[in-house]
Amino acid sequence: MKQLIQSILNRAGYRIERIRRPFDGELIFILDFALYLLNQRRAGAVRFLQVGANDGIQEDPCYAWVNRFPWKGILVEPQPILAAGLRHMYRDRPDIIVEEAVVADRPGALDLYYLQRKEGIPEWASGIASLDYATIATHRSKIPGFDQAIAKARVPALTVAQLLARNGFDSIDFIQIDAEGYDAQILRSIDFRRIRPAVIAYEECNLAFAERAACRTRLSREGYRFATWHGDVLACLPDLLPVAADRRHYRDPVTAGAAVDLCDEKG
Repeated sequence: MKQLIQSILNRAGYRIERIRRPFDGELIFILDFALYLLNQRRAGAVRFLQVGANDGIQEDPCYAWVNRFPWKGILVEPQPILAAGLRHMYRDRPDIIVEEAVVADRPGALDLYYLQRKEGIPEWASGIASLDYATIATHRSKIPGFDQAIAKARVPALTVAQLLARNGFDSIDFIQIDAEGYDAQILRSIDFRRIRPAVIAYEECNLAFAERAACRTRLSREGYRFATWHGDVLACLPDLLPVAADRRHYRDPVTAGAAVDLCDEKG
């Protein structure tokens, strides 16, 4: 039914999007809860890096916070149309920087695989661009016309250190990574001697088991604890969050009201 409604609205020039917002009250989405605490600690002045910003709206954990508080950040999006949209969206926010590139473990240029905007290609497909062809190819059966829409482009690649240095960031509070199968390489490239973000969110559903374990092992050694939801991971420093006994009353709507033991999971 949702797909039927969406297709009808698409023909009329509209689209349905789920826009995340900071939650009020008892029901708290797990990442938004961590960002709520971080935003309080930083008095609304959070510094962030978002890798794979897409259109800046769909399933975007930063959108609501950036539009309500003076967050300062770097949005990384390699697809030209989406990067142009982000620059337009934040044209009046000089503290929000858009980098049209990919983040990698080494600088240079890399091949990006993405789906061109064609009739029949769903809007959400803009969010599955990847440096790994095998990852984007897993969506072939879900998208009619996949083989006709797939494209490859050579794009500039920057490291996390380069991004921060060239934009004048000597520290970062929150890193959001949605790199469709390249998340592990990006995490490995972070020098925790130079930056120590309180919150890191990344996608592990496209990673092999060994890569998932390696990411958790490294972050655990750096003192992070973990929570997971729908193939994503929240890694946070324990001093950001209240002790488990004090947060049993918080519930996560993603788990239909089940109690959430936030970030007590160790690597």
